[in-house]
Amino acid sequence: MKKIHPSIISMIAGILLIVIAYRLDYWTYDLRLSISQRGFGVGQHLAWMASAYFAALLMAGLLLIWLLFTQRHVQKHPVPSLIYIVLGAMMPIYSLVITFISMRLNSPSFVVYYAVAPLSLASFASAFIACFGLQRLIFRQSGV
Repeated sequence: MKKIHPSIISMIAGILLIVIAYRLDYWTYDLRLSISQRGFGVGQHLAWMASAYFAALLMAGLLLIWLLFTQRHVQKHPVPSLIYIVLGAMMPIYSLVITFISMRLNSPSFVVYYAVAPLSLASFASAFIACFGLQRLIFRQSGV
C-alpha cells in the first residue's frame, strides 16, 4: 500500500477546515435566527453566545492542529506554499463574487449570507491558511 504524502494530507485538511468553518458559520447563524423569535429569554441568548464561542474555539483548535501537523511533516517548498495561498484566497474571492452577483441581481431570494461575511469563521480560516502559505513562501528554509 502506498503512503499518502503529508503535503497532500495537509492540503486536503486545509480544504476541510474551510468547509467545516463554513458549516459552523451556518450553524451559528441558524441558531441566532431561531432564538430571535418571540418568547426566547436571556437563557436562550446566552446559550447561542456559548455555542458561537464554542464554534470559534473548535475552529481555532483545529487550525492549530493543522498548523502543527503541517509545520512538522510538510517540507518547505514553494509549490505547496503557493497552493496554501491560493486555497486561502478562495474564500475572499467567493465572498466578493457572491456579493457582486447578489448586488447585480438585486433579488431578495439571492442574498449574501452571514457565512460569506468578512468576519465569519470561514473567512478567518482561509486568511489563516493564506498567511501560513505566505510565511512558508517567504521563509522557506530547507528541512522538514
